[in-house]
Amino acid sequence: MGNFGRALKLALRQRLAIAGAVGCALMVALLWGVNIGAIYPFVEAVFKGDSLHAWADKQIATADQTLADLTAQQQALQLEFAAREVDPSADTAATAALQNRVEQLAYQAEAEREHRERIVSLQPWIEAYLPNDPFLTLVAVICFLIVGTIVKCVFLLGNLTLVQFIGQSAVLELRNKLFRHVLSSDMHRLNQQQGTDLVSRINSDTAAVAAGISNLFGKTLTEPLKMIVCLTGAAIISWQLLAFSLIICPICMFLMLRLAKSIKRANRRALEESSQMLSRLFQAINAILTVKAYRMEGFERSRFHESSRQFFRKAMKISFYDGLIRVNNEILGIGVISLSVLAGGYLVINRETELFWIPMSARPLELGALIAFYGFLIGVSDPIRKLSDVYSLLQTAAAASDRVMPILDTKHEHARVVDPLPIESRPAYSVELQNVTFGYVPEALALKNVSLTIEPGESVAIVGPNGSGKSTLFWLLLKLYEPNSGQIVFDGVPYERLSTRDLRGRIGIVTQKAHLFADTVAANIAYGTPGASRERIEEAARRAHADEFIREKQDGYDAFIGEQGSRLTGGQQQRIALARAILKNPPLFLLDEATSQIDPESEYLIHESLRDFMKGRTTIMITHRQSTLELVKKIAVLDAGRLVDFGTQAELLARCDLFRRLFQGELKKSA
Repeated sequence: MGNFGRALKLALRQRLAIAGAVGCALMVALLWGVNIGAIYPFVEAVFKGDSLHAWADKQIATADQTLADLTAQQQALQLEFAAREVDPSADTAATAALQNRVEQLAYQAEAEREHRERIVSLQPWIEAYLPNDPFLTLVAVICFLIVGTIVKCVFLLGNLTLVQFIGQSAVLELRNKLFRHVLSSDMHRLNQQQGTDLVSRINSDTAAVAAGISNLFGKTLTEPLKMIVCLTGAAIISWQLLAFSLIICPICMFLMLRLAKSIKRANRRALEESSQMLSRLFQAINAILTVKAYRMEGFERSRFHESSRQFFRKAMKISFYDGLIRVNNEILGIGVISLSVLAGGYLVINRETELFWIPMSARPLELGALIAFYGFLIGVSDPIRKLSDVYSLLQTAAAASDRVMPILDTKHEHARVVDPLPIESRPAYSVELQNVTFGYVPEALALKNVSLTIEPGESVAIVGPNGSGKSTLFWLLLKLYEPNSGQIVFDGVPYERLSTRDLRGRIGIVTQKAHLFADTVAANIAYGTPGASRERIEEAARRAHADEFIREKQDGYDAFIGEQGSRLTGGQQQRIALARAILKNPPLFLLDEATSQIDPESEYLIHESLRDFMKGRTTIMITHRQSTLELVKKIAVLDAGRLVDFGTQAELLARCDLFRRLFQGELKKSA
């Protein structure tokens, strides 16, 4: 429960709510026991045709008579004992037995006096507040039960509300921490984790943690308190009989603890299988076009069915273990009740105070007291039944915590810059790569000793075959990864001395696939420039040649664009992404194949926007398109992670065979 304990610490911050939940739980437990204790006056007085006034008088009179009889017996035995002490021929064993009997009578007389004193102390309250009529007494007790139940329900509602507040508050903070940690994680680590698995952990697993915390401060607190109150009531009647009735409890508790590890292990596997099933579902839905085009519906159904079947098996195993706990508790309940009925029935029927020579009570039990004793034991069974469900929920929460907390335990590979150097505001910055080497894995380098200098305001294209390291260079410039060796210098300052947040605040990016959010057009353009006015947003859209098609929509800039911009064409998506970069107005502008997958008209409009926007700012773009190369002054050619050549288009056509092949291949595609 170590990881669950860490989640629990978040809940412990809600001290006032916890105090309120505990207070409500105490009141619920007390009223639970008091309502059960109301059985006693029903059996002892009302159902015998007496009011509690008459019952008290009879109890006092009976106690007086019993004390008189016990005193007479005690005096007679004391005289006999005194005679035996002076008789040398008296049997020693018989004398000792006589002495034990005298002491036993004294013990019974003391118990009877205590019982009489209790009744005498209650008598003024009975006479002051209860009617002296059997039926009216019945009415009073029923009213007490109704009012007590209503008050108990009020406290129960308060407890349920507060425990949900505690659990949901803790998980709200936990989810925020998880999401913050994921957003700040290194790209290398994020690429190793499945997105759907992260979603499952942050959403479903934390929900299981919330249920565990809520139950811990709810049923796990309230139900044991109800048990304690009922056990206390039963112990007041006869703690010896209670102890005898509970002798089978250790066996059942041992069996429950043996099930604990199996339940937690089964829940952990079920959560993992649920995450796998969710991953299959997301993959099929996100790639539905490919699935249909390649007629793979049957294959995807088969994969999803297999994942669902595996999850079904794990869920059934959990249900089996839950059933074993329920069976264990049922056996415990019936065992305790059976023992108490046999033992109590023997004591009441035979007016005995001992069972197997073990003292069970100081005075013979009355039927009303025994019925109340049974009521308290039955009152224990309901909390036990509810706790069996809670036990499984806590094991689920523990298993979920074991999946959630390791996310927070992952260390960021790149240390945060301590005392970073400030970046002065300029219209454009220089970028220099000095012998940069980088590999996603050590045995396969994506960039090898790349050195490149880009002057402020200069526009440079990066070209090369697939896998040559073009996109990797972009990720390094964005500081998503750090070089294995060498360094990147931004405006004369090494990257490792710059704040990542400050650096990225000065970079704008448009990628091959426009990353849009399920929000309005205006919100997507303003993403990255919080607080931008509507006038600035519309101006950026005009410069990106997006204003016209935006205004044609029914809600204009407030139109919802759907998941991933699904309500826009590819060219419209790219122009929205370009408007976003234009609004940010970055000194360093990065474009990654921004026009490779759009129609010629959209490409022409984007090029028109870029010609204007690139003036006076440092621009680096990845492209193969000959029309896009006309926008830049210089071109860097990469091949297998190495910088092959760097110069103008004319220079490279004259001296670089690789560039010529790429250029001519592009011309053939255009033709």
